[in-house]
Amino acid sequence: MDFLRWVIYIPCGFIAALVGGWVGTAGARFSEFVGFTTSGAFSAAAFIYVGLVVAPKRTNIVKWTLIIPSCLLGVVSAIGESLSEDKLRMSIGISMAFCSIAFAGMPAKEIFPNNKTERS
Repeated sequence: MDFLRWVIYIPCGFIAALVGGWVGTAGARFSEFVGFTTSGAFSAAAFIYVGLVVAPKRTNIVKWTLIIPSCLLGVVSAIGESLSEDKLRMSIGISMAFCSIAFAGMPAKEIFPNNKTERS
């Protein structure tokens, strides 16, 4: 069972990022900028959080294998949107990168304060 969890923790994070991004668009009720920003932040947070939940061990190595792709996707998204006509959409990628960097400053055990760093 642990082998399967090691195989699917990153794909589950991507699925969670899609769902988180969709949920984050609710911020568009206030303004388009808030909608884009919350969408990016929710995507990054969901990717990292769900990836850590699914992974059999919550170590800093696992945390970094989730933070690095999330941050890189945010940077690539921001660069890609900078080439389009709608520069406001860059806020999605920027908020993804900043949210990922915020998780980088936390030890894996503090993301889940009630649980141990390794599950049995």
